[in-house]
Amino acid sequence: MTITSLATAMLFGGGLYLFMNLGSIAKTVTEDYAARTLGVDVTIGRMDVSLQNRTVDVSNIRIYNPDGYKGAHAVVVDSVTVQAGSLGSELLEFKTVDVSGANVYLEITPSGVNLTDIRKNLNEKVGAKPSEGEKAVKVILDKLILNGTVHTDITFLDKTYDPFALPPIHLSDIGRSENGVLVGAAISEVWKVISRETIRSANKYGFLAGLDVNILKESGMSDVTIVKDNIDHQVDKIKNSIKGLLE
Repeated sequence: MTITSLATAMLFGGGLYLFMNLGSIAKTVTEDYAARTLGVDVTIGRMDVSLQNRTVDVSNIRIYNPDGYKGAHAVVVDSVTVQAGSLGSELLEFKTVDVSGANVYLEITPSGVNLTDIRKNLNEKVGAKPSEGEKAVKVILDKLILNGTVHTDITFLDKTYDPFALPPIHLSDIGRSENGVLVGAAISEVWKVISRETIRSANKYGFLAGLDVNILKESGMSDVTIVKDNIDHQVDKIKNSIKGLLE
């Protein structure tokens, strides 16, 4: 039985079969969809389901780096709690997705940036071509909250960077206006924001000072945002210098 066949089978019956078998089936399906969308290996440690509460608890998610990077992972997530809405054979509705303990590993080498390389290879069409006789499954994600920590490694600079808290990421209404988007499109939208905000935050901390500005542009940041963040960083440095003189 193919992965797509498994997905169709588990969605049969308005979502009841999905919830009863998430622990044994959906883990494999989710890993497959995520890996094909991101273009890198994705593993999930565990999925626990509460049919009564219509929740899914996921732990130990690992998104691996593309080839050519020193670190093994781009992102490691401790836990994700999902509150589901309606679950049909063609549309899955998720009310909230709460991502906790996300560790994002930003690695910059002379030839590229790991998070941006994944962004460049996103496949938003994953899920669009099911096997014959099967239907494409779409999703709606009403609200996602992600909290985490960024670990920065610029491999060609002899410098150590302290981890810093990633400003909370809030996303809403993914697929709502379209009455559902493909799984690949939903995952892609989330990844674009994670990669952009991670690189933007590292830049605001001054970690990327002096590096090629294309690193910022390729992450999805606009010229206006880049200029504003760099000005804000310089203002913060001046404020801290003045504060130090007065203490």
